[in-house]
Amino acid sequence: MRAIEILVILQGPYDHFEETDPVVDIAMDVAEEYDWWTGIFVRHAARDSDLAEEAECKGIVV
Repeated sequence: MRAIEILVILQGPYDHFEETDPVVDIAMDVAEEYDWWTGIFVRHAARDSDLAEEAECKGIVV
């Protein structure tokens, strides 16, 4: 199964849906354009969270 995984790293106070919904909309547009049957998984994390640190360790620039 193909999937689009989105990780939104945020600094400071934020509203989860306000920050992630536009990114999900883009992923959905891409999936539709290429006719993918795919899942879209969205996670969000604070800039100083363990998840953000793990992403940096994997070479993802945050």
